Amino acid sequence: MRVPSLLSRIYKLFESIEVKWYNASMSVEIQIPNFLHHLTGGVETFETEGITVGECLDALIQRFPPLKEQVFDEKGKLRELLNVYVNRESAYPEELEKPVKDGDSLQIAYTLVGG
Repeated sequence: MRVPSLLSRIYKLFESIEVKWYNASMSVEIQIPNFLHHLTGGVETFETEGITVGECLDALIQRFPPLKEQVFDEKGKLRELLNVYVNRESAYPEELEKPVKDGDSLQIAYTLVGG
């Protein structure tokens, strides 16, 4: 087998894997809490696609840019007191990298602190 032929086969293999990866997006519903509705024009739920919590939240921010300061800090991480739940179960510790699947629901909540 010639080297160019082998490289061509390897390239085709990676192309097919990439296509499958991008087609793996899932439909996910994000439930937007009441205290953020003023930044979404009153929208309570947002349907998006993604394979991780982070991808879904990025899509939410693209649709409603004013949410960015409320959801992410200056380093692009979730705000310290913000919690994200997948189907009412905490996404912590994976948070943004946590995988989601078709039909999942994300909930956003702030932790109340004080004494």
